[in-house]
Amino acid sequence: MKWLLISLLATIAVKANAQNNILLPNPRERTPAPLIVFIDSVKMDSNSGMNYLSWLDPNDILNIFVKKDKVYQQGAIYITLKKHNTLVDLLKDKRMSLNDILIANLSENKGNKSILYFIDEKLITDTLGVRIPSKYVKKVTIIKAEEMPYFKSAFPDTILMMISTKPPVVYIR
Repeated sequence: MKWLLISLLATIAVKANAQNNILLPNPRERTPAPLIVFIDSVKMDSNSGMNYLSWLDPNDILNIFVKKDKVYQQGAIYITLKKHNTLVDLLKDKRMSLNDILIANLSENKGNKSILYFIDEKLITDTLGVRIPSKYVKKVTIIKAEEMPYFKSAFPDTILMMISTKPPVVYIR
């Protein structure tokens, strides 16, 4: 009888613990909070599709710190620049979509041709929301499939647009 009572209590304890574990949320499965970034006290909009951080030169940054408070419980990143004009210029600069860049650099109508976009030699697979400040577009090269041996036969109605946001490499001998 004693053995039966102990096994019954153990079973009840295990089942109760199992139910509690099922009902408790797993902290590892939480969705991350949106990234909150302030650059020179200006809150950057995370929904704009433009990542201002990627266009900042690390040499222009004076200070970076993370602060948690009642408003931003997950924390906010505060970046201070050496010159505030860097941010002003970046915010004023026209951000061009890939289609804007194509229209500005393609002399003829693209028609029904497919377009492959490359930025700094990297293929862009998701072009939605890609915006490049106009001052960072250093060089745009349009290559038609007819001009390339492999693409001519495999993808005859394709245009390759190569965008360079870096200055050309200069070799000194």
